[in-house]
Amino acid sequence: MLLLLCLLPISGFAKLPNLVFNLIDDWVRTKEAFHPPAWRIHSFTHSPHFFIVYPQGWADVGFHKPAGTNESITPNMDALVASGILLNNYYVHKYCSPSRSSYQSGRFPYHVNVQNLDMDVANPDDPVSGFAGIPRNMTGIAEKLKSAGYATHMVGKWDAGMATPDHTPKGRGYDTSLIYFHHANDYWTSIDGTACNKQSIVDLWATSAPAATLNNSWDCSQNNQMAKCKYEDEIFVEEVLAQIAAHDVSKPFFLFWAPHIAHEPLQVPEDFLQKFAWIDTRPRQLYMAMINYVDSLVGRVVDALKTKGMWDDLLWLSSADNGGPIYARFVAASSSLTEKLSFHTNFTHARTHPPTHPPRLARAVEVQAPTTGLSAAGR
Repeated sequence: MLLLLCLLPISGFAKLPNLVFNLIDDWVRTKEAFHPPAWRIHSFTHSPHFFIVYPQGWADVGFHKPAGTNESITPNMDALVASGILLNNYYVHKYCSPSRSSYQSGRFPYHVNVQNLDMDVANPDDPVSGFAGIPRNMTGIAEKLKSAGYATHMVGKWDAGMATPDHTPKGRGYDTSLIYFHHANDYWTSIDGTACNKQSIVDLWATSAPAATLNNSWDCSQNNQMAKCKYEDEIFVEEVLAQIAAHDVSKPFFLFWAPHIAHEPLQVPEDFLQKFAWIDTRPRQLYMAMINYVDSLVGRVVDALKTKGMWDDLLWLSSADNGGPIYARFVAASSSLTEKLSFHTNFTHARTHPPTHPPRLARAVEVQAPTTGLSAAGR
C-alpha cells in the first residue's frame, strides 16, 4: 500500500488542466446550479498542502462493503470518503513499480517503467534508462514542488529505482526520506532476501544512509513479536508524524506516504490479527488485519494534521498501485481487469469541496499535473 500525503494551501481548482480536478470542477458547477452558497469552493491565497496515499484493493475497504460487514473495518478511510470525492472508475498499472514510477514522474507507465524488475537489473550500454525504475533524465513530482518552495518528504515503499544517487528519493527532489527500496521486505526485520545477488540485506534507509538505529534485530518475526520489536509501518508512521510536528506551517508541505501494507509478506501485529480470528482462511485473516491496521494509521495522521492546524489547507489523494495478488486459496479483493491496467478505488478529500462520486475515468498518471498546477496557482 502506498500513501502519498501532500499538504498544500488550495487555490484555483477551476484552472487545473487535469482530469482529476476537472472532475471536481464539473461536479461543483453542477451542484452550484442548484445550491450556490453551499457548494462554492473556497479560494486560498497560498500554496496548498498535499497528502497522497496508496491504499489497498477496491473491495478491501468498508465503503465498498455492505452495511454491517465485519471483515473490512476501515472507519477512518470511510470517513474521508464520506466527506470527499470517491473515484469509482480509476485505474493503475498491474504492477507496483510501474505505478509508482508513473506517480513520481507524471508519465504513463509505458513511457517511464513498464517492467516490475528487480533493482539489480541493468543494461550497461544505456547509462540513462538502462536501470530499473525511473530513467535518470526524468523530472519528478518532488523536484517540481521543491522548486515552488515546498518542503518535500518521502516515507515508506520507494520501488522506483536505486541504481545511482539520481534514482533515490533525494535525487528525485525529496528533502528527507525514510524508505525501503525494493518490492518488499520483512515487516519485522526489514530484511530483503532477493537483493544484492540474492544476499540478505536490511533494506531500510534514511535519506542518504542506512537507518541503522531503527531496524529490529533478526530474531523479531511474525511468530516472535517481542516487546522490543517494532512493526515496520509503525516505524514509517512515526516518521510521518514527526515531519508533521516539525513542519513550519508558513511553508507549503508535501509528503508522499507509501506504507508497506498491503504488500507481502502477510504480517501484522498480533493484537490486530486477533480482531479477525473468526476468519478461517489464514491469508485472508492476515490481510484484513493489515487493512484494519493501516486504517488506524490514517486516523492517527489525520488527527495530527488537525492538531497542527494543517487540515483546512490540505488536499488528500489516495490511490492503490497494483492489481489483486493471489495467495493460497485466497484472492485479494481487487481485480486486474486487463493485462495493462488494474481497477482500484481512489478518493480525495479537501475541506473546500463537497462529497461526490464522479463517474468519469481517471488514472494514476494524472496526479502530478494538478498537484504541481495547484502549487503554481497558489504562489
